[in-house]
Amino acid sequence: MCYLKLKPTDFNPRVLFTFKKTVLGNTQMNSHSHDFTSLIFILEGKCKYIINGTEYPVQEGNLIIINPDSLHERIILPTEHVVEFHVGFNNFCMKGLPNGHIQTSNFMPIIMINSYKQTFTNCCEEIINEQNKNEPYKPLIIKALVMKLITLIIRENALIDCTNQQTSITIEKTDRAEIVQAIINFMNENYSKDISLSKLSQNMYLSSVYISKIFKEEIGDSPINYLIRIRLAKACELLEQNKGLSIKEIAQIVGYQDAYYFSKLFKKYYGASPSKYIQISNIS
Repeated sequence: MCYLKLKPTDFNPRVLFTFKKTVLGNTQMNSHSHDFTSLIFILEGKCKYIINGTEYPVQEGNLIIINPDSLHERIILPTEHVVEFHVGFNNFCMKGLPNGHIQTSNFMPIIMINSYKQTFTNCCEEIINEQNKNEPYKPLIIKALVMKLITLIIRENALIDCTNQQTSITIEKTDRAEIVQAIINFMNENYSKDISLSKLSQNMYLSSVYISKIFKEEIGDSPINYLIRIRLAKACELLEQNKGLSIKEIAQIVGYQDAYYFSKLFKKYYGASPSKYIQISNIS
């Protein structure tokens, strides 16, 4: 697992600009640099960028990361066009990286947003729409969305970094405990939804094997068994409240579409069927 430390309390970038731009062939961009970080997301078309003396072809889905003081220019042929979304920001620093950098020095300045492409694209469109609406608190909404974009880039870079790592990276016990608590919080908030180990893995951006390992070490049980206990405890509350709900309705409320499977699990954990449990609760 690759993990770049960025605490919410340290995350307060200053957004300088956001805009969408269509560039037609033969449009010139002189080589230049600036003292802030610039992101250029290619929404449509293709062209080339020269960054610090190296030429990079770019196309739809590519993200160009221009670090402070990086020389760059665009080259576009007469038959080409490109639609770009630009973001500029400063007042940003990640632990272990130079000021304004959101990637380590061994990364190329051009990355492909793969894992979060749709979310990233939607976020860009949200910013564009927010600018066009010009409603109250527009700068605050745009800043929140830009922070989301930056976070998605960090996640994407972390995934790329993980695929390139040759040695394993361990997480301190305090971090493991925080991760496990985050998983528990997620399950408590979403127990009524369809949750699997795979979905927990996607939500936490950790491998399912690693999640199972640290959860077992911290809690002494598997994540799925813990989820079952949460769901059945919620079911007990509903049964005891005697709201006139059917067993099928209670099963669905706590995340089980199959009432028979729910009843089977309930009896396994509590030694009595849900209907029997109601009778016992009413007597007591």
